[in-house]
Amino acid sequence: IVNDDGGIDSTTTNLEALAKVEILDCTNSKLITIDELIIHMPNLKILKCSYNSLVELDVSKNILLEELDCSNNQIKKLDMRKNIKLEKLICWSNKLTNLDLSKNIEIKYLNCSYNELTNLEISRNILLEELDCSTNQIKNLDVSNNINLMYLNCFDNQLTNLEISKNIKLKKLICWSNKLSSLDLSKNIEIKTLYCNNNMLVSLDISLIRNLSQLRCCNQAEGFILYLTNEQMKEFTEKNYCDAILKEKDGSIYEIEWLDIYPNPTVGKFFIVNKFFTDEIKILNLAGEVLYRAILNDEKTEIDISNLPAGLYLVITKGKIGKVIKN
Repeated sequence: IVNDDGGIDSTTTNLEALAKVEILDCTNSKLITIDELIIHMPNLKILKCSYNSLVELDVSKNILLEELDCSNNQIKKLDMRKNIKLEKLICWSNKLTNLDLSKNIEIKYLNCSYNELTNLEISRNILLEELDCSTNQIKNLDVSNNINLMYLNCFDNQLTNLEISKNIKLKKLICWSNKLSSLDLSKNIEIKTLYCNNNMLVSLDISLIRNLSQLRCCNQAEGFILYLTNEQMKEFTEKNYCDAILKEKDGSIYEIEWLDIYPNPTVGKFFIVNKFFTDEIKILNLAGEVLYRAILNDEKTEIDISNLPAGLYLVITKGKIGKVIKN
C-alpha cells in the first residue's frame, strides 16, 4: 500500500474490506499522507498514525472514531468537529495553532502538548479526566467546568493565573515554568504530586494536602514562603523546596538546628557558621522582603546589619533558615 514517496497506492482495490476496518495502526511507517486510505474506513474507531511525516489529517469521514493518536507529525490543522464520539486524543508534537473541541463532549483524555497553541477552550469537555497541554504558548486556561479532572499538566506556558478550586478530584498537578504569582490549593486536598517550580509564587500552602508524596516548588519569588505541617516538614527537604521560608499554618517559622548564629540578639554584627562554602546568604524581614545579601566565602562569616532597624529578621542560606534579633 505504501509507495516510495510515503503515499498510499491501490486503496480502492477492496473497498468492502476497508469499510470493515475498526482499528488502524500505522505508527512509524514513514507516511506523508493517509487521507486517501481512511476516507474508505467509515467504521474506524481507533487510529494510530504517530511518528510519521503527516502535514494534513482529514478524519471528517470517520465519525465513529473514539481514539486518535497522531502525535509527532507536522500537522498544522486538525478538525475534530465531526468526531463526536471521540474519547481520547493524542496530538502532541505537531504544529497546531488552534484546536476546536467544542463538539467532542465525550473526550476524557487529551494530550496536545508541544504545539503552538495560544488558547485552549475546553469548557464543554466536562468528562475530561486527563489534560496535558504543556509546552505551548497558552496565556489563559479555564478548567472550572472540568470537574472530573484528575491529571493536569500545563507546564512551560505563559499562565499568570490558574484557578483550580472546582477541580477537587485532582491528583497530579504539573504547572512549572509559567508566570504564576499565586496558587490556591485549599480545595485540592487529594493531590499526590505537585510540581510548580520555576514560577513567581510569593507563598504556597500545602498544609491541607495530607497525601502529598511528590513536591517540587523551587525557584519562586524572593522570600517565598511555604506553609506545611510537621509531618510534611519531616518528609520533604531542600531538594523539594530549595530556599523557601518554611512556616506552620499559624505563622511560626521552622527552626534549622545547624544554622548557628551568634551573638543573638545582636546590636549590629553577628556571625554565622556555614557548612557550605560560597553560598549566598539573605537577610529578610517578616514580610519576605530581601534587605541584605552576600556570598559566604569563609567558614565563619561576619554579617553587619547595623543599618537595619530593630526587629526580628530571617537568615537564609542553602535552603536553611534561622532567626536573628536586632536590638
